[in-house]
Amino acid sequence: MNCLPFKPNIAKLVVLLSSLFTLSPQYVYATSETDKWSLKSEANLRFDYNSDRGSRYQYRVRAYPSYQISENVGIHGFVTTGNRFASSHNTINASQSNYLYLRRLFVRQSDQYGKTEFGVIPTYKGRVSSTGLSKDGWIAGLRRVNKVANGQLEFVVGELDRLNQPSVFNSINKLNYYELEYSFDLTADWSAEFSAERLLGGNFLRTELRYEQQEQVYSVEFIYRLDNDNSKVVASWQQNIEIFNTPLELFSVYAHVRQGFGRRAELTEDFLEFGHAVSFELEPQNNLVYDLKWFSRLEFYEGQSRFLLGLKRKF
Repeated sequence: MNCLPFKPNIAKLVVLLSSLFTLSPQYVYATSETDKWSLKSEANLRFDYNSDRGSRYQYRVRAYPSYQISENVGIHGFVTTGNRFASSHNTINASQSNYLYLRRLFVRQSDQYGKTEFGVIPTYKGRVSSTGLSKDGWIAGLRRVNKVANGQLEFVVGELDRLNQPSVFNSINKLNYYELEYSFDLTADWSAEFSAERLLGGNFLRTELRYEQQEQVYSVEFIYRLDNDNSKVVASWQQNIEIFNTPLELFSVYAHVRQGFGRRAELTEDFLEFGHAVSFELEPQNNLVYDLKWFSRLEFYEGQSRFLLGLKRKF
């Protein structure tokens, strides 16, 4: 397997990454005028090499504005770069790359039993699983999450469409997305999820078993497509390690997706490629100067490889 047959332009990479110090705040940083307004944001800049496609430089900006109407009701938005459901990066020097969209805008109401979200809502209720839909995605519809014994019961109905037009101003034409999920704790360290989904013309059953302690997380996830007998399996491992006296976080993933599984596979949070694939992500536990963090990822899938290296910052 051809691993990393490239010679990146180091000087160009350094210049692009250093621009994160000065360029990203003007896009994502703002001060709150009142306690009712809030804004969380993040930005990154990365070098991306693919053995089949070559190299490119990309950047991403995410912003999460919100306005709290009352103690239990708030309006939430999501603005980001990129123009696809599962991608929020713009490519530098591409012919068309300066994308910036308001992808989500919704009302969230909380009560003693759980929460309700209505509008163009997130694809997740809390933590994003490897087999869950991308955190950059959206669903135009309604979510209700209720607390139950040892866990939560979630129901979502809405529209999942126009996957390359990430704008909240698209009209809703039909209800084609349905999800019912039950997540619960087995013990203090073990948890599980079961869900049934209807989306993109397919019917899916998903399950996840998760073991989590302070410095390590293990997870096995499985999705089965009922209407054409295809499946996807993901096994992941997250561990705190130390290299040269530097505390690091290592996240490893193995995935196998059958080709006939369909587009549902490509819209997931950690999609690599159809067939067999592995991924290794590494980043420091502590920030560098100016609250910056470096990150890296190495992927191998079906005779190809990919390497990413960059800097990121939260505001």
